[in-house]
Amino acid sequence: MRNYLDLVIRSKLLAVLALAALLVATWADWQWVWGVFFLYWAWGGIATGQAFMVQAIDRSESPVLFWTISITWLVLSGMVIFYDLFPETARLWIG
Repeated sequence: MRNYLDLVIRSKLLAVLALAALLVATWADWQWVWGVFFLYWAWGGIATGQAFMVQAIDRSESPVLFWTISITWLVLSGMVIFYDLFPETARLWIG
């Protein structure tokens, strides 16, 4: 099983599946899927110390910019997921 998982990771199959998921989500107008990806990107950036916004931003070199990007991804993630899954409640909050 471990060898199979390594093969999947090396073959970039996960990236292909993620791209397919984003395309299907866009076609189906499921915004929450994008929110899950924002959350994944934010979490991955915080874990590795590197965020990506047009170019790579290292936490050690630009901590304020790194945290601004990471927090923005987290806030966008929450907003997109919440607004898509609970549209009536979101309308009450934003007027």
